Amino acid sequence: NNKEKNILFKKRKNLYNEIFSFTFYKSLKNYQNHRNILICGGLQYGKTLFIKSLIFETKTSSSPEDLFFSGSRKDEQLMKTTLKINPISFFYFESDNTTSLFNFLDTPGHSNLSDETESGFRISDGIVLLIDCIEGVNILTKKLLNKAIYFKKK
Repeated sequence: NNKEKNILFKKRKNLYNEIFSFTFYKSLKNYQNHRNILICGGLQYGKTLFIKSLIFETKTSSSPEDLFFSGSRKDEQLMKTTLKINPISFFYFESDNTTSLFNFLDTPGHSNLSDETESGFRISDGIVLLIDCIEGVNILTKKLLNKAIYFKKK
């Protein structure tokens, strides 16, 4: 009896994985449901932490500190800061069997690396501009807002 339950459980799990793979590849072909969202802000404003919290809410992990994913570059992992744009993809499954793909683009916050942020503005559909509640709006935040308005008017 337990053997039969184990066999049924394994078959159900394999069927779920096959259906998920099919849905995944089918959704990749539908470009209308793809959205690129740029996460930008100043240095140490919590852009990577924001994405880590999104991942933490969707996956089971012991703590958000275990999820430091800032790319595969060793210098980023050593410095614990973002130096290049890091895309992180999320799938959203809707009730009518449609799937949406959201690519969150984590950008560096240092003003010397603004070319990375500019390239992110060019390919993104929308932005999330993070502002530090203690520092408030500073020069870099104003520059990012002006660039966002400039690139979205084109």
